[in-house]
Amino acid sequence: MSTSPLPAPPGRRGVPVIGETLDFLKDSYGFTAVRVAKYGPVFQTSLLGRRRVVISGPEACARWVDESIIQRADSMPGPVRDVFGGASLPLLDGHAHRARKRLVSSAFAAQRLDAYMPDLRALIDGFLSGTAARDAPIVAVPALRKLAIACICKNIMGLDPGPEVDELVADYQIVFSAPNGVPVNVPGTSLRRAIAARDRIFGVFDRLIAQRRAQPRDDGLSTLLQAVAPGGERLDDVACRLELHHVVLAGYIVFGELVGALVQLDRHPNAAARLRDEIDARAAAGPVNMGTLEVMPYLQRVVLELKRHTPVVNIFFGIARREFELGGYRIPKGRSVMLSLTACNQSPATWTEPGRFDPDRFSAERAEHERHEHAYVPQGAGRMDESHVCVGVQYTTVIMSLFLIQLLRSYAWSLPEQDLSYVWSRIPAEPKDGLLLDLQPR
Repeated sequence: MSTSPLPAPPGRRGVPVIGETLDFLKDSYGFTAVRVAKYGPVFQTSLLGRRRVVISGPEACARWVDESIIQRADSMPGPVRDVFGGASLPLLDGHAHRARKRLVSSAFAAQRLDAYMPDLRALIDGFLSGTAARDAPIVAVPALRKLAIACICKNIMGLDPGPEVDELVADYQIVFSAPNGVPVNVPGTSLRRAIAARDRIFGVFDRLIAQRRAQPRDDGLSTLLQAVAPGGERLDDVACRLELHHVVLAGYIVFGELVGALVQLDRHPNAAARLRDEIDARAAAGPVNMGTLEVMPYLQRVVLELKRHTPVVNIFFGIARREFELGGYRIPKGRSVMLSLTACNQSPATWTEPGRFDPDRFSAERAEHERHEHAYVPQGAGRMDESHVCVGVQYTTVIMSLFLIQLLRSYAWSLPEQDLSYVWSRIPAEPKDGLLLDLQPR
């Protein structure tokens, strides 16, 4: 037993066995927000049959990225681990993590991003022109989900839009529905359906891996299979399958940020007009590459703020390797630790009026994101080469930037009367009415 004089974090454990699991599954974003407001950035709870500590804020991130304090291996609850299918990047530590990350990052290097852009533009243009051709508003969320996966499938796996991609979209929707149901793998549950969908996805990936082994192409998967880490490590077929799944899971959620872009720029017409003026001045027509994005500072701020502001993935999982202190509280060795990225990016300790959409908080004059090394953590904390920051940070930035450029170059839009409040049980959270969108040529 510890002799530390520090108290345990505040909080409650809820009812026996279940703890506070039902409240968490119903709305993990609100669950953490309410408790952070009540207890501060460190609190304890009981979720999914285990005592857990939820942390947030810059100092919490500093602990989180310290490998001597937090391990990621074996940290995910069983149902979440089942959906992931095995030990992909989020569940590796130390040398194994760094070597794997170097391999997976090869598919998202700068030269690969430039190579992906023509196909991304074509897919985004297809979505926008097809939507504008409709005589009535569309329900945008399903279409944006499909667009997000179509982008990943084309860039990473060389798959063109069609029935196979449609089946992957449908199966990933089933996979992402798993957190909404009873977290038990028995017939009839959402978890059982999600695992079956995962296995169908794995079957597609296994076939594609075999094809690219035999005949490489100019796509991300071929890059992954040819990559070699500094220690000589390569991805075998099982690891490659897991990382493809991890990449699609991570990239799929960009649809939530595209939803956020349409909603926030509709609510903030001055920001939309300012962004359109920059696009008209610097990217009015023609191809767009990484160099184009670098000379568009307001576009960069809008994308950064959308990532900060949009509720996508709230919780990351870890385990305390040793006892440590945070916020004046003792967190014991072996305790499950959960980092709330949403609470980090909404922390009043870092951000001025954090609930307000304000791209200029990222301007050189204000630079709120530089108030602390770990102030801004939309896709994980720490350095890319050392921590568990998402390897697709720049890839999602490219998709969002191209979407905004193509949207504001050529179209105007409105959101008909509807319920724009969120369904918080979904990952990412999404508007209740599915985002009714009326898009017209500019």
